Amino acid sequence: MRRACTFALGLIVITVAAAQNNKPAAAAARYGITADLETYPQVSAKQTLSSVAKALERKRIEYVLAQLANPEYVDDAVQKFGGKFDELVRESATHLADNPKETQALVRILKEGTVDETGTSAKATHKDVPGRQITLIQKDGRWFMNNENEGEKKK
Repeated sequence: MRRACTFALGLIVITVAAAQNNKPAAAAARYGITADLETYPQVSAKQTLSSVAKALERKRIEYVLAQLANPEYVDDAVQKFGGKFDELVRESATHLADNPKETQALVRILKEGTVDETGTSAKATHKDVPGRQITLIQKDGRWFMNNENEGEKKK
């Protein structure tokens, strides 16, 4: 009996240790913004869309840009602002505020859109928002929103 209890306890300890090792590694801070993967999960494309919507509702534009948007796109955009991340955040917030219909369409896709995931890429669309889709990519086990609008690319 004692051996069975010891074996069961050992099995439980090993299982718990293995489960803790499966958690995603802590993401590096970008532009001074630490990733909060519990509040804004990015395990799937759908989760990332929900995380972007939640961050936008909370007016966390800096978090969207630093942790939820495609890092390569953001790094390029920051360079266009002379390396000033705060300027990109300010410009993005102004663009969202100045274009309420576009922002509403974006949020509608984020919250209610249909996600088509294929390997390490995905796209989200909404039947009531024609010509607009959001693309996502997967890097290092996390999903990121691309800032390219397929409708705009075709123009």
